[in-house]
Amino acid sequence: MYSDPGSGWQTVFADLAIILFMTTALAVDMEAADKPSHPQLTVKTDAAAPVSVWRNTIGGETLKHWLVEQGRDTRIRFTFIVRYRHASTYQPKEPLLEMAYMTGRETRIRVEPGAADDVVVVADYGGGEG
Repeated sequence: MYSDPGSGWQTVFADLAIILFMTTALAVDMEAADKPSHPQLTVKTDAAAPVSVWRNTIGGETLKHWLVEQGRDTRIRFTFIVRYRHASTYQPKEPLLEMAYMTGRETRIRVEPGAADDVVVVADYGGGEG
């Protein structure tokens, strides 16, 4: 009886193992390519793509100055995102409600817990007539 040594179940099993290994390696490589190499700041909002973003930074421009620079386009909506570490002790450096009212446009204020006290304002074309 003649048996071909290259056509047994071991060869089929080895071929399937190699295919499984190659597809797993490809998936892991693609997954690693999708992840950034360093953490990025993300601002979650249900708005359209931001036109401009203001962050409270040392030596940066004031919120009032930034709001004035945004122009008078009534389609722009502002989202004030206030993050606080401890709600009972948080004191924003600028009067945010007055700033929001000063814009004369659709404005939202979100307050949420965070790792540190922080204010971010996002301008987008999500509101108004237009």
